[in-house]
Amino acid sequence: MPYNSYLSFVTTTALNAGDFVVYDRQSPGATKVKKAVSTEIDYFFGFVKVSYPANSVAVVYFMGTVNNVLSGLTIGTTYYASPTVPGGITSVSPVGTDVIQVVGIALTSTSLNTYQNYLVVGTGGGGAPT
Repeated sequence: MPYNSYLSFVTTTALNAGDFVVYDRQSPGATKVKKAVSTEIDYFFGFVKVSYPANSVAVVYFMGTVNNVLSGLTIGTTYYASPTVPGGITSVSPVGTDVIQVVGIALTSTSLNTYQNYLVVGTGGGGAPT
């Protein structure tokens, strides 16, 4: 059986191309997704390659695949879940938080090789894992 690297989900928030998403556990009924927030203890499970309005059906690509709709990445740099931009990433390891998610490493200025389930919890607000 072939493996699909994507599935369709209903969004509860508007999504921009390249945004990372999590399951919206506050939404009753069918499984829905929303922009990921790095301060929530929840794995980014995927990303979108095009923009979607809230309450629409979005194609979500799973982590472990390449997000190739980003911009401004530095090749070889590790990227983390942004603590300030929902659905976004940053090259600066978050500090002052107990949740750090390593999202992936830049392959090109527009492509990120994403990691599956790389969440660090309980760092005591002390930055990236060593």
